[in-house]
Amino acid sequence: NFFLHKNWLPFVAVVVAATGSRFFDFNGLYGQDAHELLRQSRAIFQIFEGVPYVPQGRGDAELAAGYPLAGALFRLLGPDSILALQMVSWFAAGAALWAFDFCLRVLSPGAHRWSRQLYAGVALALSAYFVRAGVTVMSDALGLALALFAAGFGMRAVEGRRGRDAVWAAAFMGLAVLTRFALAPLLPPLAIGVGVALMRVPPMP
Repeated sequence: NFFLHKNWLPFVAVVVAATGSRFFDFNGLYGQDAHELLRQSRAIFQIFEGVPYVPQGRGDAELAAGYPLAGALFRLLGPDSILALQMVSWFAAGAALWAFDFCLRVLSPGAHRWSRQLYAGVALALSAYFVRAGVTVMSDALGLALALFAAGFGMRAVEGRRGRDAVWAAAFMGLAVLTRFALAPLLPPLAIGVGVALMRVPPMP
């Protein structure tokens, strides 16, 4: 079962990212884009509170809205805007590891669980770029998680020709692009592959 699959690595990653950020007093605001995402998240939260939207001014950039929206939703739980966006990155890092393991399960269903999770931990969780994505106020971790979920469901749709998996794949593709526009050129091949697999007529017995 997808939701009952045992994998502690994502939870460990979330705890390590959150603990490390708080211990080193790092707010995740690394670079100009991080501050712009924070501005957008605050603007979206103000819309939730009924404040009219103010168009961006000179010097403001309008980045993909998925990550700021997620931060605004997390802010409804109580934390301030910066902490809410950090929480999105922490949980997105854990989700990315879960999605990566999901992709490995689709590609190598006979592999032992511990070997997959060890590979996921060494190849992804310990990479410098992944660690940075999981602790900074950026859309990288969330975009990665959504793209990996799209890949996992897309590959499973190709393998089993199941329409439900194709719907999930399409949904995650859309969310991934809305979170990070740079993913748009990477996902069409997957979408085409899923579409061709579903339209292919099975051979006659």
